[in-house]
Amino acid sequence: MSNLLVQNIKHTNGTTGLEINSSGHVSGQTKLASASPIDLTSNTSGYTFSSIPSVYDRLTLMVKGWSVSATAEMWIRLGTSGGLISSSSYINNTQYWNTADEAGTDASSASDTAFKWAGWNGAGNVQNVKATFTHNGDDVWFMDCSAFVSGDAAHLDYYIVWQGLLDCGGTLTQIQLLPSTSTIDAGTVNLMYG
Repeated sequence: MSNLLVQNIKHTNGTTGLEINSSGHVSGQTKLASASPIDLTSNTSGYTFSSIPSVYDRLTLMVKGWSVSATAEMWIRLGTSGGLISSSSYINNTQYWNTADEAGTDASSASDTAFKWAGWNGAGNVQNVKATFTHNGDDVWFMDCSAFVSGDAAHLDYYIVWQGLLDCGGTLTQIQLLPSTSTIDAGTVNLMYG
């Protein structure tokens, strides 16, 4: 067996696509969909990341400072080139609690129309979310998410765990973040490939 010794792998136009450093780390293993986070105040009904490259088996949706103008749940929908999936095919489980009084709520469904979380998101509550989507190798994607509430001194200790899966019935090409009702009045979102 022989070795291929390279430091850079370049595209035919001369731009460096991958770089291998002396520790063996390969650059380009992750990539952001947008160079800067997307401002949700310019996208008050939600935002859709489209044209997601099919080479990635892990995607991470990051939401910072989400707030809505009236009580509404955060929803996430996946889609293919045929459109966003809004049929009752999302398997979904969420739990949220606060540590002050050890109170919590959970909800689960085998037939939701989106990934939805339990309970509440009152106007003025600020939520921060990291949702990871992992490809199963077929058309199934698993979702694993954690979130916390900040910006409101009365709710600093709320924490949410959110999980689910969806058979997309085809190649995943888009992810949409949206409120169940109302409009988004604060926050940013980005998507990381890899």
